[in-house]
Amino acid sequence: MAENTGKTVSIDHSEVHSISNDSINQHYLLNILTPPGYDPEGEPYPVLYLTDGSGNFTALTSFTPLMQTFGELKRFITVGITYDVEVAMHSMTLRSRDLTQTDAPMGIAGAQPEWMKELPQVGTGGAAEFLRFINEGIKPYVESQFNADPSDSCYAGFSLGGLFGLHCLFSQPASFQRYVIGSPSIWWDDRDILNAEKIYAENNSDLAARVFMSSGELEEPEDKPDESAMVTNMLNLAETLQQRNYPSLKLDHTVLAAETHLSAVGATLMRGVRSVFA
Repeated sequence: MAENTGKTVSIDHSEVHSISNDSINQHYLLNILTPPGYDPEGEPYPVLYLTDGSGNFTALTSFTPLMQTFGELKRFITVGITYDVEVAMHSMTLRSRDLTQTDAPMGIAGAQPEWMKELPQVGTGGAAEFLRFINEGIKPYVESQFNADPSDSCYAGFSLGGLFGLHCLFSQPASFQRYVIGSPSIWWDDRDILNAEKIYAENNSDLAARVFMSSGELEEPEDKPDESAMVTNMLNLAETLQQRNYPSLKLDHTVLAAETHLSAVGATLMRGVRSVFA
């Protein structure tokens, strides 16, 4: 005989903190997980900052503690950045604001999905402000509360989160030392992020970062090969970065076999952290 205990599932050694960006009057939640054997007084830990930090946080932390326990991964603190909203779907428009680097219509070729039009609209193009808030607000807070290494941080994001990772990499690469960039939405605003890459290359001779980049094999349908070009764009960018011959860039990229845009999330995070934290 079974019965509902009324208890909820929680992740061991995790906490939820609240933080606000007063510049845009936005409240965020930080889902924070310390690694197995966490020592608040010992050697400081790297920190992985993860956008879409509700679902992605759950996916990532479902396997990292065990891998860290058995020595397959370096031990790091995980910080999932998400939104303090009453209606979960509202986060879709908020992430569109925070994770895009230019003010452009949402959706491929400006075609915003109908269901998104019914959500509160906050615009796009807020990536610079979001990165500033991470560097000047979220990071100092985490470092004040946990035994975090300010000189060793990682960014992980998927889709528009992958686009934001590229924005960080080409605008302020020293913000993070490691990057996990999953299925980046390079298509955004007529591939504007490629212009940012070109400008960076024209003004810099090195790019000091360890980068993992991927996309799912099934993200670029054969019947609509040019709609978003998720695979082609990622491969072309990886080739461009390799041809730059940056001495300090360590780049690992792959196409994830038989993965769609949705199923690639977990595969990307697992492969990505193994690549940059092995």
